[in-house]
Amino acid sequence: MIAYFPEPYQDELAYSLFARYYMRSGFATVRDVMAELYVNRWYRADTLFFNKLLPEAVEIMTKHMTIKQFVEKHTMFPYYARFIEQDRRKRALESLINMDGNYHNLLPIPKGKSGRFLRYCPMCVKEDREKYGETFWHRAHQMDGINICSRHACRLIDSGVPIGVKQSSGLESAEQAVRDADIIYLYDSREKEMAEYVTAVFWSDMNYTNDKVGTFLRGKIDEKYVSANGIVNKITELYKGYTEYFSSIPDHMDLQRFQKIYNGYRWNSYEICQLALLEGITAKELVSFKTSDEEIMEETYRKISQEYNIDYYTVAAIGKTILNDYYRKSRVQKKSGIQMHKWEQMDLEILPQVQQLIEWVNNNLEERPVKICAYWACRQLKITTKQMDNLPRCKAEIKKYKESQEHYWAREIIWAVNQVDNAGIELCWKKVRELTNIRKHNYVAALSYVKEMTDTTKYERIRQLI
Repeated sequence: MIAYFPEPYQDELAYSLFARYYMRSGFATVRDVMAELYVNRWYRADTLFFNKLLPEAVEIMTKHMTIKQFVEKHTMFPYYARFIEQDRRKRALESLINMDGNYHNLLPIPKGKSGRFLRYCPMCVKEDREKYGETFWHRAHQMDGINICSRHACRLIDSGVPIGVKQSSGLESAEQAVRDADIIYLYDSREKEMAEYVTAVFWSDMNYTNDKVGTFLRGKIDEKYVSANGIVNKITELYKGYTEYFSSIPDHMDLQRFQKIYNGYRWNSYEICQLALLEGITAKELVSFKTSDEEIMEETYRKISQEYNIDYYTVAAIGKTILNDYYRKSRVQKKSGIQMHKWEQMDLEILPQVQQLIEWVNNNLEERPVKICAYWACRQLKITTKQMDNLPRCKAEIKKYKESQEHYWAREIIWAVNQVDNAGIELCWKKVRELTNIRKHNYVAALSYVKEMTDTTKYERIRQLI
């Protein structure tokens, strides 16, 4: 029986609340306290959300707020759910309220991202202890992409408490986990501006009626990047403006992710906030936006409701169902391909990048040789092989450097011999084999090309290795 349960602090993670309860409860082991809170005492505590709780625990937690408010104010739900599709957002909320675990499949939480830990701001720790007599895990310090405290502009510090259900081993309170650390202040105004913006968005009330943030952002793009018929036809220039604006912040999104947000296929809060800040959209506008299509449809629903004396919400529900069905059926046609002149433009834009990549490969003598081919180029440019099929200039440039497998092996062998010589190690077959992973019969097959590509002395040294 839970005799005492602490009150949650503002912006405190649910995990932090449970950890403080454990610290004060007097239980000998974490499993004992988990048996008081969770349906299964062998759960690994979820650091960003919460596991399935016992009814008694839910009752105590919701003494002064609803379970919905608890989800919105004490988990990372607003960060990961705010910009996803409306229906998916609502289902994720329901999943957290029902504690069925399905929210992991509905929210765009980074998968397989190891090495993340709960973080803290040393200045916030100091202020918490002065105000409350203890510190706690703040939600605003756990936003992926934000590395500084928006209040104090100092670097956040990893605690050593791993983030994620699979990594978590128990309930560690911030008071126990944080250590004294040097305060590193930030002097980059852009990163501070970004941290303040994302935090303002994160702390705003959730909106469950807006949808299609990509459409909203696309409608705010400067006219110089948009054609007369409303098509964004200068995406590369727009992307260049983005990288220049955030040049002082590391880890920019690539062009592919940049386009996906505008096209409505990516919902990363941090990246969406970057584009909104770039376009001069306030945090208040971003969290309460409505696309022009939505506004038009709402007015249409109202007119139909009044004209036929039908409940507005019934009309809206029917209308949205019909539109969603239409969009689903027409999606294939919308994604069926880029017009010919668009491929032509893309071909011209990407060709210099292909040429630079090839030049880098041919002039780079220190790193292991790369076989120039369409597949390799696609990986470097982050485009698909199907897209490459529509870029004839790029394909022709790559074809100029097409080589046989034996020729490529010869380049690898010469590179490996140079590596061994530069390291001052005695040259032998084993060293070359370790560096290239080449088999003897392939080594022999490449010797005729080695002879063409190097001087007689080096060729003889290579030939005599086997």
